[in-house]
Amino acid sequence: MRYLNISQMADMFDLSRDTVRKRLRSAGIQPVRQERNAPLYDMAKAGPALFRESLAGIVMGNGGVR
Repeated sequence: MRYLNISQMADMFDLSRDTVRKRLRSAGIQPVRQERNAPLYDMAKAGPALFRESLAGIVMGNGGVR
């Protein structure tokens, strides 16, 4: 499960595909390969990028609230 497409990530993390797409794009994460016309992303990079802002809020001690 190292490489997933946007739909698979959305299902795994209970996010919309649009949210996954926007977060990957804003983090500058590019697909590493293509399979059946679907771009695949390396989860070692994509996973942390999906929750970067949430994790920053936890580390800062505000529970993700700005």
